[in-house]
Amino acid sequence: MWLDARERIHAPAIEGEWLNSPPLRPADLRGRVVLVDFWDYTCVNCLRTLPYLREWHRRYALPGSAPMLPAKAGSTGVLPADHSLVIIGVHAPEFHFARDRANVERALRAERIEYPVVLDNDYRTWQAFANRCWPAKYLIDALGYIRYIHLGEGAYAGTEEAIQRLLREAGAGALREAGALRKAGALREAGAGALREAGGGALPATRPSAVNAEESGASASGIRNLESGIFSPESGMPYIRLTANDMTASSNPSPTIEERTQAAEDRTQPADDPGARCLPGSHGSPCLRLTPELYLGYGRGRLGNESGYVENRVADYAPAARRIADVAYFEGPWFAGREQIVACPLLGRESRLRVAYTAAEVNLVLAPPDPADLPVEGRATLVVRQDSRPLPPENRGSDVIEIGSETVIDVTEPRMYRLVRNREPGTHELELWTRKPGLEAYAFTFVAGADEPRPREAGS
Repeated sequence: MWLDARERIHAPAIEGEWLNSPPLRPADLRGRVVLVDFWDYTCVNCLRTLPYLREWHRRYALPGSAPMLPAKAGSTGVLPADHSLVIIGVHAPEFHFARDRANVERALRAERIEYPVVLDNDYRTWQAFANRCWPAKYLIDALGYIRYIHLGEGAYAGTEEAIQRLLREAGAGALREAGALRKAGALREAGAGALREAGGGALPATRPSAVNAEESGASASGIRNLESGIFSPESGMPYIRLTANDMTASSNPSPTIEERTQAAEDRTQPADDPGARCLPGSHGSPCLRLTPELYLGYGRGRLGNESGYVENRVADYAPAARRIADVAYFEGPWFAGREQIVACPLLGRESRLRVAYTAAEVNLVLAPPDPADLPVEGRATLVVRQDSRPLPPENRGSDVIEIGSETVIDVTEPRMYRLVRNREPGTHELELWTRKPGLEAYAFTFVAGADEPRPREAGS
């Protein structure tokens, strides 16, 4: 969303603990286009935007995308030339373990994030921007004004067009040299793999080829610019969505940047609205309602057991005689905290969790027990079943492994784990159980498929 002249405000300073960069003050950033991304490493919606952020960093911010100049006098950081893009990830933690610097740094390595990231553990920067959800992107022009905002996933083409427009306003010329294109080929391929893992789709082609031209819908003038080593805003960049089936491209280079940006947003923005969505059922079945995000701690959770939550102590939950969809059911011994539930198996009895859901994919934020609580073998495993059966290979999320006759999650670090990846949306019952004391579960997210972009409201 572009802000008109009356709405523009100076961007506030970004405060917090800088992880992989010296602190960047407003004076350091003046003259540069800045993209501020609010994210959390456990948020599936945030994770699915990272391939695009990595690509924008590679195209517009890495050495070779613009000539390197010395840092400004008095600057605390060393940045590319004045008119290159600077991406800053503001990590605002949703759960207590995401405040830990070591956990976030491990996520930066796992997700191959090279642009500056700052820990916003006390939400000072979040509040200064009046932000309200993950993910959220704020584009700041070279004069320090917020010019463009996008909340949630989607609108990738519109956001990139906005980046290009602000770079042009700032006086950016060639955005990278042909040699940098060749050097970045390996990064490009790695990013494409991550994008497929995130749910399919493709970024605009960055290397000229007949295949890329055909797939991206790039115009002839765009291909000529690519051959000269310049990624031009006039290249007829396709309108992107997170699914290959829904991705269409415009080969008409004549619309203005503003018109193309608005068209891209018109195609992607409706799916960004929070709340349940109506999904087409399989084989002509009626419309399905996507299960909304499901927290497990008593602070924001939805529990179906008649007893309700027994807060802040261990309780033995009786199996429910009847279960309804979109709420959690506990069986056996669990400790219910404000943010999370903790498995407390007693006398060989499992801590069990059930939820009937409607979606294609299921993710769950988990944390391992304290090492002192682990059994001798040192593994904290969670058994995963769908519709009373182990998951077949084609329905397993990327974190599911097979041990004996069961499908399980090996919980080794606090993060989001990918449990289920069904071929299409449907209604199923998920059953999880463990005999490992101390294993923690925080929140489920349910995904309709590769084209499921929704922001996560803070405190919802």
